[in-house]
Amino acid sequence: PIFITSLVSIVGALVMLLFLEIWVGILGLFIMFILVLWIPRLAKINDKLYSKLNNRLENEVYLIEKNKIEHLEKHYKFTTKLRILISNREAFGYFCVGISATAFWIGIWDYGNTRL
Repeated sequence: PIFITSLVSIVGALVMLLFLEIWVGILGLFIMFILVLWIPRLAKINDKLYSKLNNRLENEVYLIEKNKIEHLEKHYKFTTKLRILISNREAFGYFCVGISATAFWIGIWDYGNTRL
């Protein structure tokens, strides 16, 4: 329900922009097109990283029961690397959203200044 509501809100806002300010609406459609092409790839890589992390965490009990410090150190170093990769990807996603929002607002501002 939340996804559908968000999708309807975004599409509705873009349709209103197309009617009110055609060039701003086209810029919004262009940015949305880029994000829609990029999201499936991002989700696939994130799912793969989370799957690896979950598999390692599920095997954690087995490694602790082994009582070998080498295995535990290797396990915790690997899970740390996975968590850092996941965190970096999430930060990059927020960065890209911020850049696209900035590009959109610069486009609106530039369009507004040329109309005056």
